[in-house]
Amino acid sequence: SIQDANFGIKEDGTIMVGYISDDEVFNEINPFRFLLTGVIWLVRNGTNNVNKSMYVECSRNSRGISMNNFVRITSARAAIGHDDKERVVLARVEGKSLVR
Repeated sequence: SIQDANFGIKEDGTIMVGYISDDEVFNEINPFRFLLTGVIWLVRNGTNNVNKSMYVECSRNSRGISMNNFVRITSARAAIGHDDKERVVLARVEGKSLVR
């Protein structure tokens, strides 16, 4: 099924990023301690993944904006990920939609 990108930390501390199945979400052996869902998986295996993600994920975000417009609009953004040492990285850019 088509879904959105996820970032999660399991009970054992492992980090999971990407498109996660319902079976994994509800896994009781090693459950998620934290799980965030958002749109557009920005970087995958060290390379830009925006265009691929835009076509795989849900066609409209929660405000009804097309993914193409959502990706290209000037707006405040937040992102979460991890580096090659499995350290969690947060990024936030302030702003307002369509205001430069």
